[in-house]
Amino acid sequence: MSTNLPSPRVFLVLVALATLAHGQTTSGKYNAVIQGAPVTQNLGASVVNLTLAAGDNLIITPGYLYITGTSITNDGTITVGDGNGLFIDGTTTATLSGSGKVILTDSTVRFCGGDGNAALISDQTIQGQGSLGLGMNLTNNSTIKATGGTLSVVPNNLVNNGVMEAAGGGTLEIGNYYSGTNTNGVIKALDGRMVLLDGACTAGTLTTVKAA
Repeated sequence: MSTNLPSPRVFLVLVALATLAHGQTTSGKYNAVIQGAPVTQNLGASVVNLTLAAGDNLIITPGYLYITGTSITNDGTITVGDGNGLFIDGTTTATLSGSGKVILTDSTVRFCGGDGNAALISDQTIQGQGSLGLGMNLTNNSTIKATGGTLSVVPNNLVNNGVMEAAGGGTLEIGNYYSGTNTNGVIKALDGRMVLLDGACTAGTLTTVKAA
């Protein structure tokens, strides 16, 4: 007997979560695991923890994806479209880890927090433009890269243990609510790019890199 199975190219496990790919709003009580071809979240959703397998893509547009748990494990690519965002909910401390990256595609994109007590520990690259860190604390252990426009990094408190840079047509702005430390980190402007510091920068390395 033969059985027709769905194509293995898209395998979306949302543990009693219905289908994030078709934009159904969720209650934020379940984990999401994405494996396979690109998945588009197109009406907003709330999940506990999020996992992307190697080589996979999650496209957030339109709406926000709310994370209520402590883990975003991303071995693929999370792309946030115009006017949309990733939101660390409540008083959660979430860790962004894995071999992938997060791309913020437009000046209207936000990767932000809830009531000011949320926190993000970033162990992978976040790049692009828009707003990062509003309403939460931010620890960067990897790379934050402004590309294609202005990326405003505006957390309540910033700890930079990695690299924050302006590159590829980008301007990096660290300000507004900045009261952090750069003791173990590097802040740099690549050739022809600009870094704007609004507030004290404690220790670490500030540098410019001129193209050969």
